[in-house]
Amino acid sequence: MSGPAGQPHAAKPEFAANRDGRSVADAVNGFVTHAATGFVGGAHLDVATAYFNVGGYSLLADSLDDVQGTRLLLGAEPKPVEQRRRVLGVESVHPSRAFQARLNGALEDHEDQLTTERDLLGFSVEVDATTKRLVRWLRSGNVEVRRLGTKFLHGKAFLVGEHGHGVVAGSSNFTRAGLASNVELNLGNYSPHVVGQVQEWFDELWEEAVDYDLAALYEARFEPHLPYLIYLRMLWERYGAELVEEAEAEGAPQIHLTSFQADGLWRARRIMAERHGVLIADEVGLGKTFLAGELIREAALDRRQRVLVVTPATLRDGPWRAFRSQFNLPMELISYVDRPSSLIDMVRRASRCIRSAPECRVRSSAGVADPVSMNWPGDPRVSQAPLTAPHTSVANCHSSISRGVAPSMTRAGSACASRSAARS
Repeated sequence: MSGPAGQPHAAKPEFAANRDGRSVADAVNGFVTHAATGFVGGAHLDVATAYFNVGGYSLLADSLDDVQGTRLLLGAEPKPVEQRRRVLGVESVHPSRAFQARLNGALEDHEDQLTTERDLLGFSVEVDATTKRLVRWLRSGNVEVRRLGTKFLHGKAFLVGEHGHGVVAGSSNFTRAGLASNVELNLGNYSPHVVGQVQEWFDELWEEAVDYDLAALYEARFEPHLPYLIYLRMLWERYGAELVEEAEAEGAPQIHLTSFQADGLWRARRIMAERHGVLIADEVGLGKTFLAGELIREAALDRRQRVLVVTPATLRDGPWRAFRSQFNLPMELISYVDRPSSLIDMVRRASRCIRSAPECRVRSSAGVADPVSMNWPGDPRVSQAPLTAPHTSVANCHSSISRGVAPSMTRAGSACASRSAARS
């Protein structure tokens, strides 16, 4: 048995720390291997630890293969470790219920920690091989795993109780950091009387603990996943933070919206805050007017801003006037063919402009008129259009709006042309 630079592992280490070129893993390896090879019939190992990970197992794997049987006891550490008073208004007035609530929360965190450690392993050949070796070890029939669910577990120990051999106990968890890099302190004791007391302590906790399928947790890493599930996971990684922020956002829309419309409303608010404008594009009949209506209500009623809606005359005199009357929204309605001087004046007086058009696309310069130059630097505005136009046209239109430049419009109000096309 040898450690760093050929130094021998101590068979009965009395002091184990991660310092001076030696590690706790070196001490435990020497301790376990000496017991496993020194006793007739081998030895059994008992381990108490709060946390466990593949990295910690990899440091002791060879030694663990030598023992006849292993009992691995997991548990949740208290947070904070010290005794403290009950948190008023948060925890139960009954001390036992308050303790159980803290314990249940710690056990949930413990489960999350184990799962997170597994999920962050990476996908190298070495990691896969070590994880598969761990699963084989756990499924070998020589390993039992239990988790203590009746109380917190803060003690850590590596114990060989046969013949009162010895125990290495201290601060190190069964993790790579605990066994190799953290500032830890562990002491070895080989007095049969002391070892017997530690064995009694471990056996009592073992009887209270329940079986825990640690192998299944790591086997899940190798289960095949459907492409759809992977796609959903990719979406969660991209939009998860936004979804959490949306779920925590306060205030429900005053205008009734379906769930998907409410999602669109939240995203429209975020885009407007970042870019001072938003293009709402969806199929006909999916509620763009209602979504825009809630943005109008927030601007006009919550923030006391003036709102101008620019729309074709048929929509102005039909659905938009009815919508304004139904929800009692203070907004001004004009069409694209109103006199330019009047339109310019109203735009300048409006804090927010909602542009409603049946389609949004880039046209050639032929037949395109620019009845009003609508440069609104810094003023938020919304444009809504159904998805009947090419994606590139919608993108150009949205780009113009996002830069604080309103798209040019045809005299009939049915198209949105680029500024360059309008100038030509």
